Amino acid sequence: MIGGYKKVKALYQGSLVNVWLVEEGKTGKEYVAKLISLKAMGEKLMRDEIEAHKKVDNPHLIKTIDAFKDDANNAFVIVTEYCPGSSFSHS
Repeated sequence: MIGGYKKVKALYQGSLVNVWLVEEGKTGKEYVAKLISLKAMGEKLMRDEIEAHKKVDNPHLIKTIDAFKDDANNAFVIVTEYCPGSSFSHS
């Protein structure tokens, strides 16, 4: 579990960032949770980044749903909309 979200599938595993497909416990809706290690960014900088994400409201950008500090994983978590089948990679 990551906050109130159940881990479904790992989408990316890195040394400082892990990305999971998650399911909200109450609704079963799928989202993406990006766990950013506290080692990657200072707490103040990360909180500023989260506030900037929350202010973005554009129909062409993925919306931030939730953001919080997760002491159990020693990380900040940014939960965003999930766009199945979408990728920025060029195969």
